[in-house]
Amino acid sequence: MTQKSYDTIRVNIQLPVVLKEEIEEYARASQESVSEFFRVSAKSRVEALRREEQERRLAAAYDAMREEHSGDDDGWEAVDLEGWE
Repeated sequence: MTQKSYDTIRVNIQLPVVLKEEIEEYARASQESVSEFFRVSAKSRVEALRREEQERRLAAAYDAMREEHSGDDDGWEAVDLEGWE
């Protein structure tokens, strides 16, 4: 994985010993450092949370639009495309 140049800081965290050992095993198996393992994991989690937030906002916007236009009748009617050429 190509790492972009970012400003970095050292972070101290507390983990259960069993989890730390498991992380070290996975990092070693994938030939990456424990720091890289945490960077990739944290980035994936942040991206997932961003997607979830975006989906919540989109759903709220669609709900608001539906409620806003629920009484509107703009002359729309169902269309059946059968027989169209």
